[in-house]
Amino acid sequence: MKTVQPARAMFLAAAVFSVLTACGEPKSQTEVDRDVAQTRSEAAKDMADARSAAMDEVADARQKAQEEIQDANQQTAKAQADLTAAAADAKFKLAMEQAAAEHDVAVEKCEGLTSEMQKSCKDRAHAELAAAEARATEDYANQTRAQY
Repeated sequence: MKTVQPARAMFLAAAVFSVLTACGEPKSQTEVDRDVAQTRSEAAKDMADARSAAMDEVADARQKAQEEIQDANQQTAKAQADLTAAAADAKFKLAMEQAAAEHDVAVEKCEGLTSEMQKSCKDRAHAELAAAEARATEDYANQTRAQY
């Protein structure tokens, strides 16, 4: 039994020695050149793939930005049209209200006149109201037509 242990130890030492010496041996120049060429080829392919992916990302981002800009421009145009319409509506309502108020004042002033003069005064007030309403309507039509 004692003789088996030293034989086993010798075998183990020989195996370790052969592994250690095999790991330390340099590759042949042919193997090195082949490995370098393969690594360069893989690196070039990886770079080409990365470049292609980056270009695709930039193209996608550019397309998305263009779509968002177009959407923003459309929203801006719609908001501007809405603002113009609201301003035209407000101006029309104010003109009509002013015409009605001036008409009411004019009719009240007519009340202090004699009946013949009162009729003529009220007719003039009604005609001025009709003219003011026509001007307001025409202005409104011109403003709303201009935005389309």
